[in-house]
Amino acid sequence: MEPRHLPIAPLLLAMALLCAAMSACGPEIGDDCESSYDCASSSMICDTAAPDGYCLIEGCWDDKDCPEYGVCIAFANDERFCMRGCEDGNDCRDGYRCVHLQGQPRFCYVR
Repeated sequence: MEPRHLPIAPLLLAMALLCAAMSACGPEIGDDCESSYDCASSSMICDTAAPDGYCLIEGCWDDKDCPEYGVCIAFANDERFCMRGCEDGNDCRDGYRCVHLQGQPRFCYVR
């Protein structure tokens, strides 16, 4: 009895789908980090001053500049960052709460 050979095309397709799915599960805006290398894209940086780090994007103008789950927040010093948006504290990771600055969307920030 000869060994059976599986067609190569379905195997390659399955491997490609697995790789794509794994890369989509990377860090998101607001996730913890130790350095900017831990954040999902080259545009994200790690705010290491935040507890356990915080992946964010510097220099947004509005929410359209932010990735999924992100909102653009303008701070008093006129710096703008994409931060993790939220409806309530359950949307934020441990150590963070859902806050609201006047006239801006809710976002996850240090307790």
